[in-house]
Amino acid sequence: MESIQRKKETKPRGHKLIDYSKFHAKIVPDYMEDELYVKGHTVIWSQGLVNNTDGLDNGRKTLCCYTSPFPVHQALWCTYYCERPTFDTNLLDMVKSDEPSGTPVEAVCISDSHNIRVYTPKGEDYAISVPFSISKLWNTKYGIFIEKEDDGAASKVFLTDDLVGCWYLCYMLNSRCQLSVVKIDFSNPASINFGILTSISAKDAIPIPHLHMLAILEHNGNITLYSGLTVVGKLHIGGTLAQHTPSPFVRRSMHNNYSPFPRFNTDVRVNEARKMLQSSKPVPIILTQRPDVSDHDFIEEQEKHLYGICIRTMALPVGRGMFTLRTATPVITEPLPAPPLCLTGKVPPRGTTVDLNHIDTPANMSLWPLFHNGVANGLRITPDAHNIDNTWIIFNKTKTGADPQMEHAGFLLALGLNGHLKNLALNSTFNYLEKLHEMTSVGILLGLMYLGTGNKAVADWMAPPETQYLLDFVRPDFLMLRILSRSLILWADIEPCKKWVEGQVPSTIRPYCMVKPCHSLDIDYEAMNQAYCNIVAGACFAMGLKFAGTANQEAFEALLYFCHMFTSLTAKSIAELAGKSTIETCLNVLILSAAMVMAGTGNLGNNATGSALAKKGGQLKQSSRGGRYTLSNSPASVAALICAFYPKFPTHSNDNR
Repeated sequence: MESIQRKKETKPRGHKLIDYSKFHAKIVPDYMEDELYVKGHTVIWSQGLVNNTDGLDNGRKTLCCYTSPFPVHQALWCTYYCERPTFDTNLLDMVKSDEPSGTPVEAVCISDSHNIRVYTPKGEDYAISVPFSISKLWNTKYGIFIEKEDDGAASKVFLTDDLVGCWYLCYMLNSRCQLSVVKIDFSNPASINFGILTSISAKDAIPIPHLHMLAILEHNGNITLYSGLTVVGKLHIGGTLAQHTPSPFVRRSMHNNYSPFPRFNTDVRVNEARKMLQSSKPVPIILTQRPDVSDHDFIEEQEKHLYGICIRTMALPVGRGMFTLRTATPVITEPLPAPPLCLTGKVPPRGTTVDLNHIDTPANMSLWPLFHNGVANGLRITPDAHNIDNTWIIFNKTKTGADPQMEHAGFLLALGLNGHLKNLALNSTFNYLEKLHEMTSVGILLGLMYLGTGNKAVADWMAPPETQYLLDFVRPDFLMLRILSRSLILWADIEPCKKWVEGQVPSTIRPYCMVKPCHSLDIDYEAMNQAYCNIVAGACFAMGLKFAGTANQEAFEALLYFCHMFTSLTAKSIAELAGKSTIETCLNVLILSAAMVMAGTGNLGNNATGSALAKKGGQLKQSSRGGRYTLSNSPASVAALICAFYPKFPTHSNDNR
């Protein structure tokens, strides 16, 4: 489709507005005309000089170019009013006005079949998805008017029941490629009650009465079995059982003791497991106040009891992620809500709320559990779910909760692991990374979106600071993470040699590392040496991942060199510049990295001193399955190795961080 829209009124430089519809001759020599040109996925906003009676353009200049992931149907200018008028509700005589109130904001609106994108001259952009097909947009003085396209009549209508005796009205809309399902209640003989409409993306659907199920043909050729609105299994189109995913939400009261999961047809273990993993409700705090305990001490006792339960609650997302893995197919017009992590309690029978306000708790203790909660929520999505586009991913960015950024960062990581993050547009990726939120950046980059792409523009975001002043703004241990992320992007540039590792250290830092301090210089030697250790450890970790299981002798010798270097530092006073804990942590990373390279070979050269966990882990990998197995360096394996061996080592046997 190709179209052109021109503004009827434009603003000449230094002159009044002119009505182009009445323009017949050259009135103003520098009259400028704006034009929106639409073709395919592209919209071009240009401006030209009209200087003759034929209305021809002269010297047309492109002001902006917009690209849409879907074919553009229409582009137009519009003025929005972004502030609502304020008024006193106590006034009886309200003066009504037909004119819009608020601050006018000019914008360009671009629409496709189901989305509207708005761009302002200040660079702001907004995306709105609508649950119907868009026929046309109309510009009004209050904003835009959306004309809905006639989607046509239903091609198929039928009734079906589920395993617990509930009935549903289903009708197929081929123009939308979706099945609409409405629950029907026949329990009242005098009336029929209808529930909420639910839409399921489908090419076709048929009821299976004798099984009390519904078969839906998906766009990828698979057939999904539903009991009402619950997914109970998935079949290959040819009829061979390819995947059977039990749903955790099947009701326990099934007619005639029938169950689609014959393995668990005599008990309710699935439903009980679901109840054990729920984290959205306050936990009951049932304690009895002894006569010799004051009210203040009893409150602390209640909160200590709550804190013990919260430790369990914060671990639930990991189990829930496995329990609900790939069980959900999201609706494109709705976000995928994550079950909240509720860290409060209720005292029965009055329901008094108990919070962690009077006892000491670890700072930011809920940040990582929130990240895991986001990962668990994202892993619910099936890999073959379609319509997971850029707009829907951003649509799931919640603004509520204790730390919504951490939860959304985990959600992005899960999307990458399921292969959906590739649909995130480049400008949206830039918007995420420019906020410099560490876990969001990790979620995107470790979602393996840029693994091995060699994208230097993105990799430069992860480059270490070049000056001492900039080093003060980055935690030293985060430098290891940034170097690792940068190396994953520039995967092909990793070389199995000492020179490549040392090349990751900025030249402005290297002269002040592992040398005797010169007190006449204004140099923060501690910051410089901590940065050096973490950068080297991050580069070695990346080398270990790149050559995992390959027994590459050059990579092993390079890693062994740094193992010996850090081992020798532990006994020297110069180690105090970086801190012995920093050197020990980095040494553990080096041991694990060397062990990854030689996994399964039984090589005995990696006997450097380190923590017991790292050393035993290295020995375990070197003799994996009696030397018969080794490690893989495929993208999925790299992600698993990072999760398993990223250096957050326990300090004692009860440390499960």
